[in-house]
Amino acid sequence: MTAQVQYMESQGAKIDAAVASLVPDLKLVVHNIEHEKIRTTQNNYGDYMQVIMKLGKDDRNMRRLIGLALIEAGANIRGVDGAIRALGDA
Repeated sequence: MTAQVQYMESQGAKIDAAVASLVPDLKLVVHNIEHEKIRTTQNNYGDYMQVIMKLGKDDRNMRRLIGLALIEAGANIRGVDGAIRALGDA
């Protein structure tokens, strides 16, 4: 295995660990968005965009990481994708 492959695998493992660490905290947020709030945007992308912007601040990579964690926590995939695209991070 080359050093580049090892590096890429280690980065992937770090991303997976970061996403997994966020999921428990985001489950309640996702539940509230999906089940407790009145939908105001298609697939709740507006609510997911607010969460992503608040937690991800001005860091594009962090916003993508938050998006992955939201999906892992049960968020509507299309809603998260819409939020990421609206932010220009797709």
